[in-house]
Amino acid sequence: MEPVTGIATTCWHRLADGRERIEAVDWLETRRFGDMSQQQFTTVEVLSRDGWVEQLGYSLQAGNNQQTMRAMRRENVLHVVRQLDEQTTRQAIAWPDPEAGFFAVERSLRGKPLSAGGSRRISVLVPLFDSRPIEMTLTAKDVETVDIDGQQRELLALEGSMRLDGGRTEVVQYWCDEAGQIVKTRWSALEHVMVRSTPEAARRPVSAETLDLGIDSGVPARVVGVDPHERSRGVYRVRWLDRPMGQVFPSVPGQQVTALEDGSLRIEVAALTPSSRIEASWAAAEPTEEDRGPSPLIDSDDRQVIAIARAAAGSIKDPWEAAQAIETYVHRILHEVDFTQSLSSAAEVARSRRGDCTEHAVLVAACCRALNIPARLAVGLVYSPEHNAFLYHMWNEVWVRDRWLPIDATLGLGGTHAGHLKLTDTNLAGSSVYSLIVPVARLIGKIQIEWEGP
Repeated sequence: MEPVTGIATTCWHRLADGRERIEAVDWLETRRFGDMSQQQFTTVEVLSRDGWVEQLGYSLQAGNNQQTMRAMRRENVLHVVRQLDEQTTRQAIAWPDPEAGFFAVERSLRGKPLSAGGSRRISVLVPLFDSRPIEMTLTAKDVETVDIDGQQRELLALEGSMRLDGGRTEVVQYWCDEAGQIVKTRWSALEHVMVRSTPEAARRPVSAETLDLGIDSGVPARVVGVDPHERSRGVYRVRWLDRPMGQVFPSVPGQQVTALEDGSLRIEVAALTPSSRIEASWAAAEPTEEDRGPSPLIDSDDRQVIAIARAAAGSIKDPWEAAQAIETYVHRILHEVDFTQSLSSAAEVARSRRGDCTEHAVLVAACCRALNIPARLAVGLVYSPEHNAFLYHMWNEVWVRDRWLPIDATLGLGGTHAGHLKLTDTNLAGSSVYSLIVPVARLIGKIQIEWEGP
């Protein structure tokens, strides 16, 4: 069985006109529920002779899907062109810091290495989280002995702290040599570690067995004698295997979270319908234009998507019944499960009729919006009876009268019951697709979930 393999290369080139070009290629091969998935992510910066960012770009090749971004900086504005499948979008983003970019940390440390106790602020661009610059506070700690490919090296430890939307803080750890060259990086968001190495060492198998990210990243569960997807109500106890991380699950309609004295969480989940009683304090915000209209991934104006929406709902006028009909129809027509792809656009899914939970979710959202039903995506955990674990999952929420109601075309049960635990939601208008993995990845290996009734 093939091992999980990840290789990244970064090249710095001095161009003939004195400018500098930096290119990084990250290649990853993983297994998800038995299917091998290959992804290649390329990022590029072109710097002026003064060291300012003039051009930015990236491309993501994942299975048969490709996304690209090209950008030019002019007078503190970044002019961005994005391409997804056959759809092109353009955007102008304020870019006041001419040094902000993909490689801002590397450039800063190479130009002026930090010493223990020193710190500085840097504007970085992290496609994993956002399409806009994020301010990072970079602080140098102490020199540490670090194992790099079996050799002990004395490296300066640094910590980069970023404040993201919603108040969440993400931390990146770096270890660099005296010249400011980064030798090791650890992203806390995904427990992702990169080590500078030789090509031969990078291609060396890391394990005799293959890690399956679909199964092995699941959250252990103790659910005995019941199927939560058949229950309209359920109560769970979430226990921390390490230190408590607080109330990471939100209290929202259909999901009430209580922090207990021992640090664990009590989560009560209930099925939601248009007639369910909702506490006044949980009144939901009205849908935005981004919840209603087309976007690169939720292209509700695509002709094939519109045709599917009309075929599913027919003459149904009630929005909740129409959304349920779309859930059932998409569950039926996406007959081929495919874990080799990353998130495809709704138009692509409408043509291929294949995918996993993410493809079900984007197509449902697009079909609902095509019928003027506001829709978004929910991200969290779903109980898998087959694995007796909670797995990463994506489903939908649709706006009906005064509330968001969940539906899940992957299961096709006419809504959700007690088997879903929500972490966040998105309309996919601005956030990076890969940022949706972060809330779940933070919990891997950290919690255990127990069914307590009824």
